[in-house]
Amino acid sequence: MKTMTKDRTKKPIAKSARPQVVTLKNLHQKNVGIFLKDDPEIATIYVGNLSFTKTEYEIKDMYKKYGEVNYVRIVYDKTSLKSQGIAFVQMKGHENAEAAIKALNGAQIDGRSLKTSIAVETKKKVSRRPAFRRSKSRVSK
Repeated sequence: MKTMTKDRTKKPIAKSARPQVVTLKNLHQKNVGIFLKDDPEIATIYVGNLSFTKTEYEIKDMYKKYGEVNYVRIVYDKTSLKSQGIAFVQMKGHENAEAAIKALNGAQIDGRSLKTSIAVETKKKVSRRPAFRRSKSRVSK
């Protein structure tokens, strides 16, 4: 049986200190309420075709010119932990968001043309297959 010395003990990392991996699946499940509020003063912008090396700070700096940025969230692949080239930017004021969308939609940044639009909540995908059921005719008597 191994005993650990004081310098080898592992302390649990606080939840706030752990990096949060955002994938499209858990973004939809956990954070849609954060992004897609029905608040008339808050607008959420979808940003697509981003460079995979862009950081949240760089994206925030791009959108700061057009108004106050509340939040930036980059979507990462769950297995490789690499950026998927998608981000969501939450801005204060729909006028500011529209100005940012008009200015940055199609803009060439890092050799890629950005695709920006107002974020829309997607409906949860429903399986087309019905649940497994045994029919009475197949059950042996």
